[in-house]
Amino acid sequence: MSSRGETGPEISDQENRALQETAATDRFRGAGSIVLTVYLCILIPALSFYMPEGYAALGNYRFDAYRVVTLAFVVPLLVLTVLLWSSLRGQKERDRQRGFALTDFAMLVYLFCLTVSFLLSCDHAESLWGTTGWRMGFLTELLFAAFYFFARLFPPCLRITAFVGGGCAAAVTLIAVLDRFGIYVLPFMGADASFVSTIGNVDWYCGYLALAGSLAAGVWFSLLFGDRQKKNAAGGDADTGFHRHTAARAGAYLLLLLTGISAYTQGAVCGYLILPLIIVAGLSVFSAQSRLGRTVRGVSRGVAVLLILGYFVLLLLFLNPHDVDMWLWERSLPGEWMVSDDFANGRGAIWRISWSLYEELPWIRRLFGIGPDAYAAYAYSSARISGLVVSAFGAARLTNAHSELFTLLIDEGAAGALAWVFVLISAVRPRRSRPSALTLTAIFAIVTVSAVQAFTFRTITATPFLFLLMGAAENERESGKGKAR
Repeated sequence: MSSRGETGPEISDQENRALQETAATDRFRGAGSIVLTVYLCILIPALSFYMPEGYAALGNYRFDAYRVVTLAFVVPLLVLTVLLWSSLRGQKERDRQRGFALTDFAMLVYLFCLTVSFLLSCDHAESLWGTTGWRMGFLTELLFAAFYFFARLFPPCLRITAFVGGGCAAAVTLIAVLDRFGIYVLPFMGADASFVSTIGNVDWYCGYLALAGSLAAGVWFSLLFGDRQKKNAAGGDADTGFHRHTAARAGAYLLLLLTGISAYTQGAVCGYLILPLIIVAGLSVFSAQSRLGRTVRGVSRGVAVLLILGYFVLLLLFLNPHDVDMWLWERSLPGEWMVSDDFANGRGAIWRISWSLYEELPWIRRLFGIGPDAYAAYAYSSARISGLVVSAFGAARLTNAHSELFTLLIDEGAAGALAWVFVLISAVRPRRSRPSALTLTAIFAIVTVSAVQAFTFRTITATPFLFLLMGAAENERESGKGKAR
């Protein structure tokens, strides 16, 4: 007699094989997430504090730290990627297609433009790893993109990385605040007024601060406006979100961050904007830990909305169109460069020179650029452009356009610049459901860092994490779609 009725339905060979493939996929994803989490726990402190000779050659040392740590983790992550892909071969085509997103396609288009730009580079040796001090060359950007896809496949444990990253960012900001008041934690600090905390150059610090502050702000706003009942927004048992206590720590970091900004700020901005924000951040921390959290959170929401409206009112009150016109624009003949050389601490002159450089390029280089991070190599090889640089800045070395999109236009051409814009737009594209804390944080970071880089450049202390964050957020976005289906 058959005992099938007593033991339950038998599992067919095909179903058993599918279960084994799913279990193998989960094991590979879990192993990759652990490896990527360990990588971040090593990389974040290294890029925040590694400075064996103080401020001397700081950019080169930070890049060396990034390269050593990153290359050490590339091989195991590549092996896990191959194993994961092999385990997916037996799954349905629908499941494989679901894993490829618009941002993935945009990143591949950007990589194609980057590769063509490198092949056509005016100086392949310079473009390979990038110019000294910045190192944003072909292989560096290739590693950035590779770790976007690693984070896309193996999302790191966000609770651990948020704890490590928040602690490092808080320490860097605290050192900056103490530095402002003449309390030098490290013996070499204070030797250069343009260097801040352990990051160094003020433009590098702005990029680091933009990333850390936007990460904290994203979690903070998810606390104020998010739904705590949703696991993907409030944490719960999932590693794809942030627990409300993490949001409280983010609010605490904002307190420190805004205090540091107020220490470097004077006048109406400090009194009317920074200090109220400090109060709201404090309320949000209290909201997360107090039984009165719902009431306090409601008050914080109202104050946050009023602050946003008040910010635009302040712009209207303190903005003098005549002064702005005289500051930005110079009287000139039609067709001439109109931005003042003094605009944005000399960036007007840099942009004028950079536009002259772009204008003299042949059409193929206008399309695909002169090569990744080859700005200085080309500029100083051209008698006309080098003459403009020396007349404007003397012995100072100009290595980029001091505007990331402008730099991309020259280094990687119109195709590369448009491809990067495609990546940014696809990464912040709206979704039908309410965004989770991670998605909201990624949008905050992309918008904030892009705004800062409109006047600065990519740095090794911030840009790698932006790519990783985009990958992790895209993983959550696509995983949510899969669950919804």
